[in-house]
Amino acid sequence: MTSSSAAADDDSRSRNPRSTSAHGSEGEPEERQLPNYATSGALLGDKLYKGVSLQYAEPDDSRKPDKSYRFYVFKAGEIVDTVRLDQQSVYLLGRDRTIVDLPLDHPSISKQQAVIQFRLVVEEVGFLGETEDRVAPFVYDLGSANGTMVNGEKVKEREYVELKVKDMLTFGLSSREYLLMCEDEVEEKK
Repeated sequence: MTSSSAAADDDSRSRNPRSTSAHGSEGEPEERQLPNYATSGALLGDKLYKGVSLQYAEPDDSRKPDKSYRFYVFKAGEIVDTVRLDQQSVYLLGRDRTIVDLPLDHPSISKQQAVIQFRLVVEEVGFLGETEDRVAPFVYDLGSANGTMVNGEKVKEREYVELKVKDMLTFGLSSREYLLMCEDEVEEKK
């Protein structure tokens, strides 16, 4: 480095307010930007399916259900459809028919509204620490505009909520109701 370039570096350091101290030129502290801890979605990566960026990635504990779950779809008290939920570990629900597994056509529903995710649940049974594994359905709202409801209560965005047999789900402002049933449990009770 030549002496003239070293002198230029010294001049640039003296003009840079960050290099002098933690305080501004008049002794006032610099304003610092606070960290933003909101979810950015960056952990999902760029998962594209049929040219559409997916808002969801399956967790490591996802499993295909070992029971025959169904949605019985009601409108004005009448069954209008039955949807099997035992063929895969996750079902994407929403308006975007190019990517969803269960289309929901009401205008208040987001393109990617929610998912029904089957997950492995490990429970302690007994006093000796024995565990029992089961696969259970969960609903996960994808930050939809008008929300997802289970039994009349709004689900928190981006939080898994375990579903039980006979839970009633609604999406957005749609009047359709989705009753979760499990044929295996109905047959066991007979």
